[in-house]
Amino acid sequence: MPYDVQPRTNTGTGGAPTGKGQAERPQMDHPSTKYREIEMPNPVIMHRANSPPRPTLPRRSEPRSWKATARERIPLTSSLTGPGRAGKQGTLLGVSGGRYEGEVLAGRPHGRGQYFVHKEGSSSKEWVLQYDGDWIQGRREGNGTRYYPSGEVYSGDWVANIRHGTGRYEYANGDMYVGQWADDKRSGAGTLYMASGDIFIGNFMADRREGMGTLYMMTRQKKYLAEYVRDSPRCGTVLEIDDNDLAPLKGHLASLATARKLDAAAAREAISRLPPLELLQPSKVLAEQVVSVRRDRQQGGNKALRAVQAASGNLSERDIEMLRHSYTLMAAGDGPEVGLLPHQLRELVVMAGLDPAAAATRSLVEELMKRRSANTGRISFDSFMLVVTHFQDEAVAAEAAAAVENAAAQAAATLSATAGMRGIAAGTGMAHMLAGTAAVAAEAAAAEAQAEAEAARLAAVAEGDEGAEGDYGEGVYDDEGDGEEHAAVRAAVAAAAMSQVPAPNDGHDEEQFLPEEGAEEGEGEGEGEGEGVPTDA
Repeated sequence: MPYDVQPRTNTGTGGAPTGKGQAERPQMDHPSTKYREIEMPNPVIMHRANSPPRPTLPRRSEPRSWKATARERIPLTSSLTGPGRAGKQGTLLGVSGGRYEGEVLAGRPHGRGQYFVHKEGSSSKEWVLQYDGDWIQGRREGNGTRYYPSGEVYSGDWVANIRHGTGRYEYANGDMYVGQWADDKRSGAGTLYMASGDIFIGNFMADRREGMGTLYMMTRQKKYLAEYVRDSPRCGTVLEIDDNDLAPLKGHLASLATARKLDAAAAREAISRLPPLELLQPSKVLAEQVVSVRRDRQQGGNKALRAVQAASGNLSERDIEMLRHSYTLMAAGDGPEVGLLPHQLRELVVMAGLDPAAAATRSLVEELMKRRSANTGRISFDSFMLVVTHFQDEAVAAEAAAAVENAAAQAAATLSATAGMRGIAAGTGMAHMLAGTAAVAAEAAAAEAQAEAEAARLAAVAEGDEGAEGDYGEGVYDDEGDGEEHAAVRAAVAAAAMSQVPAPNDGHDEEQFLPEEGAEEGEGEGEGEGEGVPTDA
């Protein structure tokens, strides 16, 4: 037995035996009624438990020697678009008189195709290409190019028959816009290349410039940083284009400005310089106007305007006012004689309600540190307001610079196609963009040639034969007429403010195509060559 059942003698208290008249009764340790006796599993289960593990592994698939198809990589998109997957090649006639040639599915354009219309003002039935690109269920959607009767061209993204996404628009007068679109209008970050050679980089809203933007006047070698309200500059600062103080030139813009300067020097054209300002604190006056503009934009009740201000990366009017009051309290005034020590900047941003650990705040402090006076080591109020007024978050500024570079790269990539179809007119926005791209390549080639010439000169010096040094004299420019330079700059800014609006995109509604009797039966039976509706003979 598993339990102890040995009898024990019943003893009294203290272990004494019981009386004579009592019979001794053995006591036994009974098993517990609460816990049952453990039952061992059957031998089969015990054998499996004692055996080493043998896991069931998934069946190994055979290695694939071919690449994944588009349907496997992007199943939804490949089922709607893609060459050879949308439908069969066919021709359809539209109710409005147009003609479609391309991929057809269920009697509607679906895939890649072209849409033709009759040429305006022509008695003959001459077809001209209106749209070439992607279609989804009878609507322009994807990437495509639209040709307008005025000669203007849009190339970019489409959603439900409207321009939406990123695209490039070439105007009839030579201007060109590259940037974001929303609801068939220029909205978001964009770059406007003008036929005059000027370049505007900033934000657009409903086909109008809105917010902080920079106008680079390449021919005059000036740049204009301003707050735009409804496509017109409200207040701003004019600087020399090669001044790295605000909005410095980088990449494509720097190469284009250098090319313009070399062309002017070769033509012996004098580039006038801006006269010095006579205002004691010009940034203080500018900051008041900027605060007024941003306050009106914030309190105007328009959500789109508030979104533009929030996405610009600039400081709001509240932040500017709080920073100005904090500076006035800590420096005991806002005159030209007061100044702020660098170690007080951290306390100033905390007093203004900014997060000192935020990346934008750290960038602001770094910009302010660069404005220290060489004599006193303090930051003047005018320098402080100049930085605060024009400050932009580094992430937003980097995105804007990348957009400019992408625009130049996109133009260079489509150079052959554009030149083959319509040609590139001199003095247009496309020509200026490509000139900057060519200037980058020329600059790299010149640097390489200069390095080779320097290596040859050093080799000649080592041999004891010093070469003659070239004469690189600086061009002399006439500084007279400075009073007229301001008027000329104002005229250039006014001309640049009159930007053209893109042509309206007609045909927002879905085009209805004419079915032919028996077309569905032939398509269902799989006969014919997959044409939807044949053209009229």
